[in-house]
Amino acid sequence: QRGASARAVVNKPRLLLLDESLSALDYKLRKQMQNELKALQRKLGITFVFVTHDQEEALTMSDRIVVMRNGVIEQDGTPREIYEEPKNLFVAGFIGEINRFDATVIERLDEQRVRASVEGRECNIYVNFAVEPGQKLNVLLRPEDLRVEVILDDN
Repeated sequence: QRGASARAVVNKPRLLLLDESLSALDYKLRKQMQNELKALQRKLGITFVFVTHDQEEALTMSDRIVVMRNGVIEQDGTPREIYEEPKNLFVAGFIGEINRFDATVIERLDEQRVRASVEGRECNIYVNFAVEPGQKLNVLLRPEDLRVEVILDDN
């Protein structure tokens, strides 16, 4: 892989296509090659188009990510935008693990929050777009955003 990388950049191309180039490597060597490729890209200033089906690899290797489905671009953005602000359920489920809950809007509380019935329980949720009472929503929750705490009774 190192030899192939060296041959690919010797003529200093402006763009380099890497199509699943690390997929056959074991975990340790793959991580090592990811670091070497990132350092090489930064040093030479070459644009890499890095094709991968490994979401972790895409998130760690990329300045920008394009998520495609059946040849159609679903979302283009930074790794943070793709992970934290997915444009649709496909992107949300494709990048990382996510839990989806059905919700129905009850009322708007303020500019940022609505009261909604989420899987039969009333909750306040943040919504950054226009919604109407009765509107169906998907509430998405990443595992790392979930926190379990003991709530002590004041009595």
